[in-house]
Amino acid sequence: MFGLSHLSNFGWHGESFTATIAQVIGVMGSAFIWAELYLYTGKLWLPMIYHFLMDYIYTVLIVGVPLLFSIWMLFGKRRQVMEDNTDLILNLNGRQSMI
Repeated sequence: MFGLSHLSNFGWHGESFTATIAQVIGVMGSAFIWAELYLYTGKLWLPMIYHFLMDYIYTVLIVGVPLLFSIWMLFGKRRQVMEDNTDLILNLNGRQSMI
């Protein structure tokens, strides 16, 4: 049931049917692990913590790492290199464009 509830994501922000089915299958796999953990321990808080950690790690990897990398690139020599390359690409200084 938990996996099937994710079918409602179809069409949300342009999500395709194939992507939705892949998500449902992945969530069902996770749900089996959480159910086994609950049935083995008899404690609901363990699968809840596991679910939180999976969501947290996913968010850090998908959002946090690229964000920190982008901020890091905005300082020091890295920024100057990007500005120089922007000038070359846009041909702002009368030089030949790289494109």
